[in-house]
Amino acid sequence: MSLRKLKNVIIIPYEENGKIYANAYYVKSLYKAWYMAVKDGKPFLNPANRKTFTEADKNKILEVIQDLHPGLKEPRYGTTGGRSDISVTYTNDYMTTYFIKIHYLYPCQETYTGICKHLLLQIQFPSSFVYSDDTRPNDESVVPLGYNPTFLFDMINTLMRQNKIIGKKVPFKLAEPFKELSNLDRRITKTEYMRFFDKLRLML
Repeated sequence: MSLRKLKNVIIIPYEENGKIYANAYYVKSLYKAWYMAVKDGKPFLNPANRKTFTEADKNKILEVIQDLHPGLKEPRYGTTGGRSDISVTYTNDYMTTYFIKIHYLYPCQETYTGICKHLLLQIQFPSSFVYSDDTRPNDESVVPLGYNPTFLFDMINTLMRQNKIIGKKVPFKLAEPFKELSNLDRRITKTEYMRFFDKLRLML
């Protein structure tokens, strides 16, 4: 593990059979595992003993990750708490592309559910990006590890809950970072992806 990564290692102690043990984890990997557990509706388990992490453990994870992502909060998957007429989805075609889609939802009789969708925004980025501490700035496929899409999706979910992406009046006004990418009918580049990520971080 590189020295840079070692600075972001977290020690999680636990008790078993009357003895105290401890495991070291890279905090970004641990946060991602926490996010995926929330997303899948599963308990967030310590991989060392398969027991749930305590609230103290979770607070420690959030405390340590602030040095890397200031303001990052406990992961919450979905947009609960935001507008009920706006939805965001994340899909991966498992070949070339991730898709972020934001829809306006409205009542209609044309579907089984009675809900129709109007696409407000679609952002595409390569699923072939490699997220690594070895940044290699001249390599278009290698993106710094801190720009992992797990963190991107969490920021978008947070902004959706805070109603900071879509204006309330028709025609809907998009927040500037989204507006810049709204008319692109292609996958965004590494530079565009990182710039978009950085702008969302400033909106939190």
